[in-house]
Amino acid sequence: MKKAILSAAIFLSLFSVISCKKTDSKKEDLIGHWQQESYPDNNLNFNSDGTGNQIDPAYGTFKFNWSFTDNENSIALYDGNTYVDTWKIRELNSGRFTFQDENGGYIYTFLR
Repeated sequence: MKKAILSAAIFLSLFSVISCKKTDSKKEDLIGHWQQESYPDNNLNFNSDGTGNQIDPAYGTFKFNWSFTDNENSIALYDGNTYVDTWKIRELNSGRFTFQDENGGYIYTFLR
């Protein structure tokens, strides 16, 4: 009986570690500085505290709050508490971030 309980405890511990790592990995991939592939002067910065900014010489700096939505397949952007936009993630890894802007439908790619 003790062996079965110990085995179950080990399994649940490993499962929770693996599940948490998947969530943390996507956030870890997003956090940091990004430059748009076709327009390198357009920059995005995502901070681990859910804040960020977009810097574009043509339009200035836009500060935002962000959070994952849709089971971490989208990012919701807010100006303070006001909803601004949703970006549907098409690709996200440590070197490439491609998303579709739900408002305009445009697809953007940013690189590290």
